[in-house]
This record gives sequence, structure tokens and C-alpha cells, in this order.
Amino acid sequence: LLAAYEALLQGAVLPHLKSIIEIIQAGLQVILPPPPFPIHLPWMPLPYLRGTQVEYTQKYARVVQDEQQKVRTITALAIAGDLTFNPLTDPLTLSDGTKVMLEEPKGDELPSLGFDVEDAGYVAPALDGSGVEVKVNGESERLQLLDPFKPWDGQDLMGARLLIKAAGKCTTDHISMAGPWLRYRGHLDNISNNTLTGAENAFNGKPNTVKNQLTGEYGEVPAVQRAYKAAGIPTVVVGDSNYGEGSSREHAAMQPRFLGVAAVIVKSFARIHETNLKKQGMLGLTFANEADFDLIQEDDTFNFVDLAAFAPGKPLTIEIAHADGSSDTIKVNHTYNAQQIDWFRAGSALNLIKQQQ
Repeated sequence: LLAAYEALLQGAVLPHLKSIIEIIQAGLQVILPPPPFPIHLPWMPLPYLRGTQVEYTQKYARVVQDEQQKVRTITALAIAGDLTFNPLTDPLTLSDGTKVMLEEPKGDELPSLGFDVEDAGYVAPALDGSGVEVKVNGESERLQLLDPFKPWDGQDLMGARLLIKAAGKCTTDHISMAGPWLRYRGHLDNISNNTLTGAENAFNGKPNTVKNQLTGEYGEVPAVQRAYKAAGIPTVVVGDSNYGEGSSREHAAMQPRFLGVAAVIVKSFARIHETNLKKQGMLGLTFANEADFDLIQEDDTFNFVDLAAFAPGKPLTIEIAHADGSSDTIKVNHTYNAQQIDWFRAGSALNLIKQQQ
């Protein structure tokens, strides 16, 4: 390293020194004296010492608070190849015997003339945005203008079909997978093609395979839901405990709402996902009796018979009609306050905000 430093003094370019990390890793391949060390050594990161002859114990270090000073100190020690080297007082001896001192690094913390920024990355909105038109290429696969969700029609929700009864853990990644799908985050229609594809169907133990009650055939969840939407039939998703846990991705609520899911009924919610459902104008409900989860059958139809009386702290009543002609009536709880109920009635929180402007 000293030879490399000497070459640097002479203006040489060292392509093999790809980064400061390589200098640090090479310079710390030294033998340390046994603790306690004779001096207070500067701060050094433990990962670079693991695997060398000894591991440096941080409790013997004098912690340097400034991050830039840490890098400067470590670099000086790496060049000297000696952890007892003091760059303020100790010279380096070059190959020809010449002794040189490392100059103390100097520089402005901030540029004296300010930052040269051609693109500030921000465009102030127009004072009057009523005449502003946002144009998006209609052929784009990644961007799409959003249409407001339809408001509640003021009627009880009747004839809703079961889309899926999800068994066990159902995270936001099961509801709206990430990975390659993230390229469609700006296109709600396209990203909705991953909706609930990771959720396990409680009736067959398979993901992304649910029964289409209109045809009796099984298909992928998004395709079946789109068939219900095309027929004007609302749907219900039923889930287990802590439904919607994981990341707080908004799309896990936006996608079912866009496809026509009207309500999600579960044993319990992850808090943020429950709030996201509310903001999108959906019904996020919990079984008053968790055992009612077992009453749900594959061909069920749901009738929300007292939705017109939706109010804070008041459970809702759902009649569940089974394919064999029998039925069950259950109670479901909710945590909606008055404002959140207004979100539902307006179709979404954004719809209500626009109405209030």
C-alpha cells in the first residue's frame, strides 16, 4: 500500500484500487498487539477485521463521530499499514528513504458558490389548475389516468358473490405481489392482474384458483373477478386472522376495489391495510363470532341487509345464502368513524375531498 501511495504521489493511475473499501481491506491485514492496546486507536469497522489474525474489539476504540473523519483516519492507517500510525505526527518512509507527511484533508462542507442545479426536480403547480390537462399515452402499459370510484348508491348491498375464502396467512404480498409487477404501479388496470394470486383458496388448497359461480368452472382470481365485474355483480373476500399484514402497499386495497370487490370480511385485520380499505371506499369488516368463518361455503351469496343504517360502533347484519337453499345470518363488526363512513358513501376518501373543495 505504501508503494501504491508513492505511485499516487507521482500521479500514477491505479485501476486495481477500485474503491476505498479495497484500500481499507488490504490495509487492515495486520497483526494487532494483544488487548489492552497501548494507545486509544481510531474508530474502525469490525467487518473488515473479521477473518484476519485478530478481531479488533470496539470497546478499546476512541469513537470518531464525524463520518468523513472516520474514512480519512482509516485510509491513513491503511496506507501506513500500521494501526499505531498517527497521521498528524508520523512520517511515511518511501522506497528511496524519503520521509513524507500526509497532508490533513481539507475541503468545504458545502460548496461556497452553492449547488449548480439545472433541474430542481420540482415544478410548482399552477395557481389555477382548472385548465390543466394531464396527458398520458393511451397505449402505455405503465401509466394510466385514474377514474374516480363510484359512490355508494344508498341501497343495501345484495347478491354479492364470494370471490375467495383465503386460508391462513394472507399478506399484502399475497394480495398484490411485488417483483416484476411493480413496473405497473402507475397502471391500475394492468397491476390488478396480480390481485390475490398468492392467496390460498380454503376450498382446494391452491393459490390463484377459484370457482366462477357464473360458469361453475375454476379460473385465476383476477379473471374470475373481472367476469363478475363485467356482469355487474359485487363480490366479497373472506380472510383469516391479521389479514393484510406486511408492507403497507396501497395497491392491496386499490386493486380489489378497482375490480369490483365490495367487502372484505375477516377474523382480524392488520391495522394499516384496514385503513387502506376504508380510504378506497370498501367495507372492511370482522366476524363478531370468529367461528362464523367456518360457515362460509364456496357458492355463497351475501346480502348486507342493514347497510343503510351504517353507523359508528353499530355492527352490520349479513344474510349468507348457501347453494343448497339454506342460509345463515351473522353479525360483523367494524371500526369506521363518522368521517370514514363518509368515505364509503362518497366512494373513496379522495372523492370526498374533491366534493368538499
